[in-house]
Amino acid sequence: MSEPSSKPPEGTPQSGANPFTDTPAPWMNMKSQVFSTVARAKGIPEGSYAELEAQSPFADQDASGQYRGLVCSVMIVRYFETPVDPYDEILFVPGHFDVPDKGIKRPRVTRIYVSSKESVYNGRKNWNIPKHLANFKFIPSDKSSAIPYAGVEISLPSTPDQPFVTLDFSPVTILSKPSFPFSTSYVPIDMGLWAPALPESKDWKENGLVGTQEWRQARADISGWARVIRVKGKLGDGQAFPDLKLGGLWVYINDARVSFVTVEA
Repeated sequence: MSEPSSKPPEGTPQSGANPFTDTPAPWMNMKSQVFSTVARAKGIPEGSYAELEAQSPFADQDASGQYRGLVCSVMIVRYFETPVDPYDEILFVPGHFDVPDKGIKRPRVTRIYVSSKESVYNGRKNWNIPKHLANFKFIPSDKSSAIPYAGVEISLPSTPDQPFVTLDFSPVTILSKPSFPFSTSYVPIDMGLWAPALPESKDWKENGLVGTQEWRQARADISGWARVIRVKGKLGDGQAFPDLKLGGLWVYINDARVSFVTVEA
């Protein structure tokens, strides 16, 4: 009589195995569509951190650097070609923070959602970007327009019928027709991201919320032909995402190229 095998059937994940694929930087020339706006920073509003990060040193200014403000920004991105397949994203940068022991201040992403667990896992592991999972619904435009979408709705997986972001997109009569070259390389200041270590969910093998042990430095490069569009609606609810009054004129890049690389400290 043969001994029973302790090896799981082929194709069955072993207990303790990492279900995600490590996809390290760089992520280069990702074909994307980008919606973005910037404004004068006015502090760190409610909803700027997910609960996991809010209860960790990541959100503790004494541990991870004092908030200095300057400029805040929101970006919504549709990635069509990436090392972890297509996904959507929304992020919030409340402003600049001190980088401890470096004597510099840099922008920091404090709240970000993506539509894929592979992106959640790798964004956290590679760059300390505090990604969480959300549902994205882009509504196609029924008009001949420079913008392919009439709007977007973003919701939590637990409450798919209660979007915390509901935005409408529309062209601006004069400004949306002409396009202009855009590149982050035109920005005359260092926009590199420095991010403190992330906390880890006890269920990270299910939700992708992996933790890290040290600071990471990264750089995002965006280029393409941009247009000015009008955006209105609800941008956040003060819980799942900051309740921001950033409607008005945004920049839209229809055929953007985005690269995200790790920078050695």
